[in-house]
Amino acid sequence: MFIKKKKLTIHAYAPIGQLVDLFPPVVMEDNLPDWYKPLPADLGHGLTVKHCPGLKDLFESTIVMPLWADFEIRTSLINQPDVRTSFNPPGGPSHVSHNLSDQVTGAWPAYSNIKFNSPWMFWCDEPISCLVTQATWHQKDPSPLQTVPGILEFRHQHQANINTLIRKDA
Repeated sequence: MFIKKKKLTIHAYAPIGQLVDLFPPVVMEDNLPDWYKPLPADLGHGLTVKHCPGLKDLFESTIVMPLWADFEIRTSLINQPDVRTSFNPPGGPSHVSHNLSDQVTGAWPAYSNIKFNSPWMFWCDEPISCLVTQATWHQKDPSPLQTVPGILEFRHQHQANINTLIRKDA
């Protein structure tokens, strides 16, 4: 009747030692939004989001990958975005811009697309699907930058790049 959940282990590797010390992936429970901990479960006249099973499950089963470098992004209504960073990862560029009119014709004309090439490599002993999504609960205003959701499986595919949409007038 009761099935014990099997513990899932995801391994992370970074080719740059300082990343492991300074910006390691963490469990969401150890990196909750600032407003969450002091929030009471009950305001006296109604319950807060601390009673939301969807949010509680998200916070208990999420791994957060902090941004590993500073990026300066300048957008233009007509040109691809200008992205600057001092981070030069081994093995490739820090980011790639895709022309949305070619990639997804007719979708999101007010946005530019930037894929941040993560230096992290992840692997898992089992083919478990992991949802990559935006840390919306951590943002003051999530509208200028959107993380494009997707599914990654870390047994056979080890990259964890971050695909984003950035509003051109942001």
